Amino acid sequence: MRPTLAALALVAAAACSHPAASPSTAAGSQPGPEAGSGGGAFGGCSGVFTAVFGWTFTCDSTSVVTREGDDPEALLRGARESMRGAFAGTVDERREEVLLGGVARKGMRLSLRTAKKQIVAVGMAAAIETDGGPLRVVACLAGADDASQARCRQQLDELSTLAYTELPPTGVRLHARPAPAIAGRPITEPPDCHLAANDRTGLLDCGDAVLGWSEPNDPKAIPSESDATIADTTQKMRAASSAAQPPKRTSSACRIEGVAATCSVVRWPDATLTIGTALVRGHSLLAWCIRGDASTSGICRDSVDTGNAR
Repeated sequence: MRPTLAALALVAAAACSHPAASPSTAAGSQPGPEAGSGGGAFGGCSGVFTAVFGWTFTCDSTSVVTREGDDPEALLRGARESMRGAFAGTVDERREEVLLGGVARKGMRLSLRTAKKQIVAVGMAAAIETDGGPLRVVACLAGADDASQARCRQQLDELSTLAYTELPPTGVRLHARPAPAIAGRPITEPPDCHLAANDRTGLLDCGDAVLGWSEPNDPKAIPSESDATIADTTQKMRAASSAAQPPKRTSSACRIEGVAATCSVVRWPDATLTIGTALVRGHSLLAWCIRGDASTSGICRDSVDTGNAR
């Protein structure tokens, strides 16, 4: 089960983010001082690190995120959702190489338009491969004006030259890390488990069972995120075992954080993935649980329950 659980960690956060190693500069829960007194591309920006999302930098005219993992397509999809956010208009996406730090990299460009075709924001994301480190995707969303788009390019250029342990960039003021919660309910780490979470998404890994959840910025994206999680999990299961049989997919009545819902249930010979969505305490929540058939863990009982959870 361990390769499967590690694979699911890749696809959990905001439909496909990977838990990142916590840099020492962000290890505490209290706001830190500015990471540097200079200006530069990140001068005046605020930053927050979480183990699920990685780094998020908020500036006056741009928003920048970093994600780490081993699947470039999954990371780019996650970057797209981060940039799209709750925008309800048209999003034009172009997959193309992006020039960062003088190097052409696999990436994408986004244009967010109103119903009248007016551009309101422009985004760019690129995958960066580093020697001896995991794959990293950096993404930036800017306004429609030339100045903020130029700053985005400068910020991504700077990130492409920094090792992950060198983050945050000079000029960033650190913010407190959000406390772990699922749909507003505080969640803590049981003994012998590992929790990587913030107030919107998370993973609780107890070895033979994993609970994951996400509050997408756009509730309309939940069906596609659910399908992506199932598809990515199936792919990872197949890769983990060349003899893996195709899963059986059904639906079942369930409760998501106590709210009645309908879940998709995907069964392999030795594991079951249950995933569903509900409006919980005012939060549009996507939650899933994968457990081995021999698992005795009860971590999913309160969050994703079909009546069969222990």
